Amino acid sequence: MFMNIPDIFKYFSLISIPLFAFIALLLIKNEPDFSFSKHTISKSAYFLKDPVKMLIFRFNFIIKAVLDLGFVFYLIFNLNISFQSPLTFLLILPVLLFGSLAYFIMGKYTNVHRIIIFCYGILFGLAGIWLAQMTGNANFVILTTTLVIILNSLTIGLFFAKKINVFIQGLCIFLLYGWLVVYIFWFL
Repeated sequence: MFMNIPDIFKYFSLISIPLFAFIALLLIKNEPDFSFSKHTISKSAYFLKDPVKMLIFRFNFIIKAVLDLGFVFYLIFNLNISFQSPLTFLLILPVLLFGSLAYFIMGKYTNVHRIIIFCYGILFGLAGIWLAQMTGNANFVILTTTLVIILNSLTIGLFFAKKINVFIQGLCIFLLYGWLVVYIFWFL
């Protein structure tokens, strides 16, 4: 019933995160009005006046979503997760939400963009906790739950304090990436 997904798909999320960050940083590093300490990657849309750069900015979200979707399908098929399982929903929806940010950019759809980002973080966190529980490793479940609480609290708290910036996003991405490395290399 389940198809065999090649093992290379297991690493797609490990590729998508640095690729997304690298492309985003290339786009904003020379924007004179952009501040890494005052703005987020999403807010760089305000500063990208060149239509080619804006197209690359939007396409960057799609590339990451496609790679992450490959990883999700690897998980679904190799962990034998039913398509009717709520976990399948928790794995696929955040990826689709992230991809939708290619359209719902800051400035034009600021409030929708923010809602999508918060939903992405919460749903991704819930999926991560569920995946950690499937490993049967109590320490990894505790680590994952703690990390999800810290990342979501940090993001939401700093957003409301108007202190979120590229450095905070970088820290969150670094922690998330570390979790993915542990999950992929120790438990998959």
